[in-house]
Amino acid sequence: VRLGHKVKIFDALPVAGGMVRVGIPPHRLPYERMDWEIQQVLDEGVELQLNTYIDDIPGLLRKDEAIGRPDGGPYDAVLIATGAHVAKKVNIPGNEHPDNWLSLDFLKKVCLGNPPDLHGHKVAVIVGGNVALDCARSAVRVGAEEVRMIFRKPKGEMTGFEWEVEIAEEEGVQMC
Repeated sequence: VRLGHKVKIFDALPVAGGMVRVGIPPHRLPYERMDWEIQQVLDEGVELQLNTYIDDIPGLLRKDEAIGRPDGGPYDAVLIATGAHVAKKVNIPGNEHPDNWLSLDFLKKVCLGNPPDLHGHKVAVIVGGNVALDCARSAVRVGAEEVRMIFRKPKGEMTGFEWEVEIAEEEGVQMC
């Protein structure tokens, strides 16, 4: 935009911000600040279209008969910035159970304000990285009766930040 190009962002999500918005829960990231940052970009002239999943990149590109693109859209170039929207299930028995949620799916629901109803439920979070800590702390915030993090390695070998482990324990997350 600053170089004079017309720029449009297509986002499949109903909110702007990508993985930052749906992968980092609100207790860790002030959404008001992120909204302000996004508005600064929009105020410079970037256009934003939400709830739009793109599955035809060539269809976005400008027509150019000289290079074999007789059909297409209005754009000279496309930048693909998909984020890291993929989580993996741990390879353990029962990982296909319907109440076994992937971390990013759970966080996305929490971040979009549509968390699962965990009131009165006990929740186990397996593994001990920062995303697992985000899930455990979010489960506490959405009303889980009990939240336990279950490590596959000794607690001292977990990859989550030590300071965040301490905060999670203060908030009631049990470490096993």
